[in-house]
Amino acid sequence: MITVIAKTNDKTNHKANRGGAILPLVAIIFPLLLLLSAVAINIAYMQLSRTELGISTDAAGRAAGRMFAITQDEGLALEAANEAGAINFVAGKELRFSAADLEFGKSMRVDESSRFEFVTASPQDSNSVRIMGNRSNSSLSGPVQTFLPSILGVQDFELESTTISTRIEADIVLVLDRSGSMAYSDTEPAVFPPVPASAPVEWDFGDPVPPDSRWLDAIAATEVMLNTLDTSPGQELISLVTYADSGRIDTPLSNNTADVLSAMTNYSTAFEGGGTNIAGGLTAAAAELSSNAARKFSSKVVIVLTDGKVSAGPDPVSVAGNLADQGILVIAVTFSNEADKELMAKVAAAGNGFHRHAEVKEELRAVFKEISQQLPTLMTQ
Repeated sequence: MITVIAKTNDKTNHKANRGGAILPLVAIIFPLLLLLSAVAINIAYMQLSRTELGISTDAAGRAAGRMFAITQDEGLALEAANEAGAINFVAGKELRFSAADLEFGKSMRVDESSRFEFVTASPQDSNSVRIMGNRSNSSLSGPVQTFLPSILGVQDFELESTTISTRIEADIVLVLDRSGSMAYSDTEPAVFPPVPASAPVEWDFGDPVPPDSRWLDAIAATEVMLNTLDTSPGQELISLVTYADSGRIDTPLSNNTADVLSAMTNYSTAFEGGGTNIAGGLTAAAAELSSNAARKFSSKVVIVLTDGKVSAGPDPVSVAGNLADQGILVIAVTFSNEADKELMAKVAAAGNGFHRHAEVKEELRAVFKEISQQLPTLMTQ
């Protein structure tokens, strides 16, 4: 009798057993991995949306704050906020604001090291706009839909972000050119002789400035600026510096704007003229802004006007850079087609400011008004 003994392949059986054990484990773990991945993706999307909301709210706050500083109109401030929200999307959707999302008040601090504190105030006493960016069920834009919906039953989420845009108080030095070319009109060449076209035949420097002169145009533009500042909710201090062959502080920093106009009128009665030392004017302005009259925690601004080209003193670009190093903003204005626009654009860039050009007197008044309406704003929250 022959006995047949069957042998099994142990290795094959072991592999089959392992495969049978892994498949149920994969069936359990794979859905969990998908769920965890979906949750991680949604959390990352929430963080991205929160960042976008902060950026969009800040942009809307700046727009609303600037518009309110210019117009003191709450409705126009709301419109400006919505215009900014329309181009700064949050989770693929524009951010919309209602009147309830904007609050107007005053931000103040008692010294340089303290924080700004916001309190509600009437429009005429306000220097700040507090704005809430809101993606919630009660907001105009609604909540944010989750990137992968239906995970753990979560379909959407809500976000809020608040910022305060404050128009900070400024110490301003107005630096005006009183060189000989300022005796001529905005449309004639400033070449002596002949005398300015509107001057008497026997006119000479030291006489009253001619009636159609760039100097009187500068006074008219300055008056527009001062009137705008007088209606501002902030407390700006202003100083007058003039320059010809050298710079001179004519009035110290003060909220008495009448002193500025009076000092300018004094030059009108006996207009001496001279060279064009822009650097000298900027240096005098820096000295005034470092005096005891300057406030420690105010914004420092220099507005320098010229109608010609440098004929005296050092390079004004390097001087403007020195002012910037001291935290002083330099805004440059050129007047008439004889002004060195290229140089003054460099002065403004070195002073971290901007340059504006006015060809004629009407444009100069518009430029000065624009500048007075664009004094610095600060995000204080």
